[in-house]
Amino acid sequence: MSLVSLALMPKSRHYLFMTEKNYHTKEDILKRKAVALKDSDRDTMRPDIVAKGRGFLAERILDIAFDKDVKVRQDKALTDILDVYDVNSPIPLEALIPVSRILEYVYQANALKRKEAEKKNRDI
Repeated sequence: MSLVSLALMPKSRHYLFMTEKNYHTKEDILKRKAVALKDSDRDTMRPDIVAKGRGFLAERILDIAFDKDVKVRQDKALTDILDVYDVNSPIPLEALIPVSRILEYVYQANALKRKEAEKKNRDI
């Protein structure tokens, strides 16, 4: 999947994992990794890896994620696991439990945001 495709997809289906946030030098930036996931359209019931990159490509993926208000999670261990798999493949089984716990939190946070927005709209 291209970065353009990633940028055009609905944000509610995206999740992004990355290594450390605070890189200041060019050498540090080259160490950064990012892996983007989306809900699967297949029977696997596992999210798919839709983009990944290192260095400046990881920075670009993160820029798109932040622009699209995609949930980003800093998790070096999980990012390292996901990074070895190909784009357009489902996440590996060993990553399923940690990813599902994180996605559960994301879904709950999104539901809370929707409820707060609905309440605010009713109060107006």
